[in-house]
Amino acid sequence: MTTDDALPALLDKDAIREAVLRYCRGVDRLEPDMIRSAYHPDGYDEHGELHGGRDEFIEALVPLLRDNYVSTSHNIANQLIELNGDRALSESYFVAVHVTESEGQRWQEIVFGRYVDNFERRDGDWRIAHRVCVIDSRNTQAIRPSRLATDEKRIPRGRHYPDDTVYTQHAVLSAESRSRP
Repeated sequence: MTTDDALPALLDKDAIREAVLRYCRGVDRLEPDMIRSAYHPDGYDEHGELHGGRDEFIEALVPLLRDNYVSTSHNIANQLIELNGDRALSESYFVAVHVTESEGQRWQEIVFGRYVDNFERRDGDWRIAHRVCVIDSRNTQAIRPSRLATDEKRIPRGRHYPDDTVYTQHAVLSAESRSRP
């Protein structure tokens, strides 16, 4: 790869990484439009029993998460992106933490897996055309109460859209940028 090719390749890979991260934020904050922004309109997702076209997948996913989980946190680790013109294969290792509650007991499921994504660039925009979620391992354990986890005055708790801190901070930054000359 020449230096002339390096910058466009880096920009393409960054756009792909951003799409994967938008998906994660959208899922954790239960923000359908953020999840949608990671996929092309005809994109398809295979998450085991939960699978379908972009909108069908999101319409099933968001209520499932809202009804069954206290919180989720999806974290991207290693990511390998192989570019091939206007197509790319991305393998993103993830750690997802899902918290549920049953009969007054909270449970934490830790999932290790990979998003194997076929990306396409259409009209200059990289998005997922097809995703397969691969689970490598998972573990569920009871959660013992933590002083820090319950003291919201010291550390804010994660919330869903639009009540999470990320959205209130975004509003502050947007207002500040509008007030600058």
